[in-house]
Amino acid sequence: MPNQKTAKLLYGCGANSYYAIKMDVPDPYLWYQDSRGKTHVIMSALEVDRTRQNAKVDSIHSMADVVEALLNAEKPTDATQQALWLIEQDNPDMVEVPKDFPFALAKGLIDNGINVAPVDNYFFPERGIKSKDEVAFIRQAQALNEQAFERAFTILAEASIGNDELIYWQNEILTAEILRGQMNAVIAAGGGMPSDLIMACGKQGADPHERGYGNLKANELIIIDSWPRGPSGNFYYGDLTRTVLKGKASDEQQALYDAVKDGQQLGLSLISAGVMAKEVHEAIDTLFAKRGFKTGLDDQGRNVGFFHGTGHSVGLEVHDAGPGISKGRPTDRSQPSVLKAGLVVTVEPGLYYPNIGGARIEDIVHVTKDGIENLTNLKKELVIA
Repeated sequence: MPNQKTAKLLYGCGANSYYAIKMDVPDPYLWYQDSRGKTHVIMSALEVDRTRQNAKVDSIHSMADVVEALLNAEKPTDATQQALWLIEQDNPDMVEVPKDFPFALAKGLIDNGINVAPVDNYFFPERGIKSKDEVAFIRQAQALNEQAFERAFTILAEASIGNDELIYWQNEILTAEILRGQMNAVIAAGGGMPSDLIMACGKQGADPHERGYGNLKANELIIIDSWPRGPSGNFYYGDLTRTVLKGKASDEQQALYDAVKDGQQLGLSLISAGVMAKEVHEAIDTLFAKRGFKTGLDDQGRNVGFFHGTGHSVGLEVHDAGPGISKGRPTDRSQPSVLKAGLVVTVEPGLYYPNIGGARIEDIVHVTKDGIENLTNLKKELVIA
């Protein structure tokens, strides 16, 4: 439709809502961008004064005033009617909403004659390209993350190996829960928001999203993966994975780790603006295959090898809006992702075999026209004696 008047509507308190007004609000609220590009919010008494001081928005409406106007018009005062109050002042032809927009609210608008259109891809596509300030926030979150890893490395270095092949620290068996808690304490003390980080030892590490539990064992691969939000006032995420081993690595474990480390280095060397993301992933996959690490199903039907993507965008969400680095899903392989300057992505290849364990190494990088700016400085060493 030529000259169609399009508006945008959000209801929530997540990453899109933060991006819209550059202010964190813990409770759901309505944000509206009218067909002329002007932005509006309706805020409760708890938030309206803070919003007036801090938010980047054109018009701030007190919920109390909106409710009074609805009552005077003898209308209900629920979120649907408040959204209609905003929309009807603009009268657009179509209102775009994100894919995760509340069903009940969307139905209420549709029942009132509003043409609601879910956005197929990212509600704010510009979220994929990070500003200098956003890159700085991610770097800060990653730096705090690295402090937590250094704490884990220190504990493992201080620990001893018992005759039972378990790891002991401060005269107690060192468990995944204890080491996870020590890392998260560092993040919390630094003002960050810890994640439910992965601490997966031995066979547990063969499942990439197994959080890990129980006793940590000597001479076994331990995958540590943490994705905290940054210090106070920083709502961006870090994301970092290292694989370590307390004791002595077998030839098989060392070969697995070396392949992952070399694969990651290959990926880092290939990333640049204009490069097709799938080519980076495929190059790493080829390296693994040449090293003898095949991907597929084992004789028990379990996924083994390199069966996840090389990386994803990072920002206001740990898996943020924007393209990642993978071979692409079957539905979108006809439109492969091209890396662009300003993207911030993880590079985290991994290999997983139940009889060996798992290994994954992850950095966050800022894509530039000439290559990358690595936002991660933590060492990559397998064995902790």
